[in-house]
Amino acid sequence: MADWYFAAEGAPDGPHNEEAIRGLFLSGRLNGDTLVWSEGMQQWALLRLQKPFQNLRVPPPPLPPQEPMVKDIPAPSAAAPVVEKVEPKPLPISRNSWAPVRDEPVASEDEKPDGWGEPIFVPAAERHELSQNSPWSRYFARALDLTITSYLAGLGVGYALAYLQPSLYLQLVSQQAQVQNLLLLPVALILNGIVTGIFGTTIGKSVMALRFTYLAGHLGLVGQIVRELKVWIQGLAFGIPIVSIFSGVFQYRRVTRGLPASYDEGIVLVKQDDMPGWRRAIGMLFCALVFVGGIAYSVWPEPVNYSPPSPASVITMEWTNPNTDKRVMLPAGWTASAEDNGQGATVYVFNNADGTKQAIFGAEDEVAGVTDLVTYGRALKAGVAGTMTFGDFAQTQTPGVLRADGTFDSEGWRASMLITKVGTTFWRIVSIDTAAAGGDVTVPALAAALWSTTK
Repeated sequence: MADWYFAAEGAPDGPHNEEAIRGLFLSGRLNGDTLVWSEGMQQWALLRLQKPFQNLRVPPPPLPPQEPMVKDIPAPSAAAPVVEKVEPKPLPISRNSWAPVRDEPVASEDEKPDGWGEPIFVPAAERHELSQNSPWSRYFARALDLTITSYLAGLGVGYALAYLQPSLYLQLVSQQAQVQNLLLLPVALILNGIVTGIFGTTIGKSVMALRFTYLAGHLGLVGQIVRELKVWIQGLAFGIPIVSIFSGVFQYRRVTRGLPASYDEGIVLVKQDDMPGWRRAIGMLFCALVFVGGIAYSVWPEPVNYSPPSPASVITMEWTNPNTDKRVMLPAGWTASAEDNGQGATVYVFNNADGTKQAIFGAEDEVAGVTDLVTYGRALKAGVAGTMTFGDFAQTQTPGVLRADGTFDSEGWRASMLITKVGTTFWRIVSIDTAAAGGDVTVPALAAALWSTTK
């Protein structure tokens, strides 16, 4: 028979044999929630969860004293016959106690059917608590929490990758929704662990009145994260379809039998406070609506226009002017490419992230018969006639830079042209805006960056 130790005021007390433990329980010194340990156990656990003590019952209080039914019975006379005292036969002991009925065969360990010795929550109040701690309450609480943390995980990962690793962001958003959910599930669970570690509970557990009873002290932030990762592996089977159904059924059967989920064994007990049936039903309905709403939002044909910024809009590109070998950082979202202008000359085309603006940057070292900027502007307008139409050039606020506004004839888009001269080289920027209704469509930040490479 194994020796047992029990926790008393933070220190182990023992060893005691099983009979002594039963006696301490019946005397009221121990209860079902007392932590015990025996050789072979990895850690301390509740008394009521140990096989030798699962059928222990709290004895009833002693009966109140009663007055005798007959008073002043006279003593028998000397002549009265002597009656032999007869002791009553011992009453059989019910199986509701720790001993079997007398003369009744005791089932061996191999013959005991499933559920032998249940319920393991000994006191009536705890059996009631077990019946209230439905696995479905935990399921709906988990669904609500994962709906919230999955949304936050997608938002956070999306923004982080868009800014830090745009190529990975594009790979992520190009995946099917099921693949995205598999990748984001551990992140969502880690967020759930962080919330639990900081606040001690989650929104879902608060709605369903669930609480933790710690068996080995509070888990803390790291402990809660580790527990959530165990949920990911043992409870959700990494989120793999079909497989996760079997893991969920396994955990469901454990909880319905009064056992903790495998990822909680020896760590915590999840209990549910007493709550009216109508409140539990409303809580489940609320969790279900949020969960279904999250799924509907993700598959809706035309969802609300809310997404992380396009990677191109946050990328800052460095560009080198081939004519001067000077480098410059372009404004965020602008990209550059070199193209032939159809007349044997190379021009540099700059496009913004949403494709509504374009700038064409070019240079000419020598123009026959042209020495000043005004003459060069007139010659340039004549050269693009038939494709673009511009008004007269005028001085801008930047010294030495002239501007003319016009249109891109074939599409009717607004266009602006800037020209300047540095040394013997003429430089020009032609800006086109497909969305503007009129006026100057030059992008000052881009123009300033390009001009800085001409000197």
